[in-house]
Amino acid sequence: MQAWKLLTEGKEVSGAVFAVFKQTLYLQREGYARPALLCLGQRNIVEGPLNVCTSLSDLSCFEVEQPWRCYARKLTIADVCIDLSAAALWPTRGLSAQTGTGLCLPNADTVHALAQLVKDDHHLTGIEKAIHQRLDTESKQLRLWLRGEKNVNFPVGLLGCGPGLTPAGDDILVGALIALSTWHTPYFKRLSQQLRSLLNRPLAQQPAQEQTHLKKSRYATNDISTAHLLAACDGDAIAPLHALVGALTSATTTARTEQAAKALFNYGHSSGVYAMRGVLLAALCVAEVY
Repeated sequence: MQAWKLLTEGKEVSGAVFAVFKQTLYLQREGYARPALLCLGQRNIVEGPLNVCTSLSDLSCFEVEQPWRCYARKLTIADVCIDLSAAALWPTRGLSAQTGTGLCLPNADTVHALAQLVKDDHHLTGIEKAIHQRLDTESKQLRLWLRGEKNVNFPVGLLGCGPGLTPAGDDILVGALIALSTWHTPYFKRLSQQLRSLLNRPLAQQPAQEQTHLKKSRYATNDISTAHLLAACDGDAIAPLHALVGALTSATTTARTEQAAKALFNYGHSSGVYAMRGVLLAALCVAEVY
């Protein structure tokens, strides 16, 4: 649920508090299948499709399952009223906002510069190394699947792979989605449709092969990460990711790519890093065909 849709609908909406963190608060919208989420944050929250920047300074008074309602940009959570009339909204960068339909491919020099910044970490040990190896294997399979290679299944193991609020495997998928969408490649439709079918349907309705993979998976994709994935299926993600993908086009310089990559690198614990890997995966996939 993109935040701008919620705050510009012109009718009252309601729900319950879904999760509370130190600097952010997630709200679940009533009457929607998971995960219709909105993220309220303090002034330093990054611009993104789910995010609303507010003047909130203390989130400790809120609790999970507290009711909320919003009308005319007046948000009430339990007994606390928050004026969102001046809240900064992140306008969609997704499919509805894009112009043109022709391919807009990344420049080889800028992709090379990105690859130098996304080098494998050979100092990982234990579970981190095992997760990294799994991500690498699943990412290679994703490239083959996107190209339509025979007898290659979608790498379901990427979903929810890794620790964190948005697991590394999901971050890779978000990065790939935004890149493929921005560059107007046919791979975007293939990937977004596949993810929607996996994220929106109950396990019992999944194809038998996907059921097997999902049941055996040691990692379950959480609702917050799913919300970000579904936004990416619409071509929407956080501002630093859009900036990096834009910097990779042929009209830009290597210096701009490096600057955008460093900004994304610092996002979250590791989300920015793995989103960059997804962008690079998409760029390499595109380069193999075009």
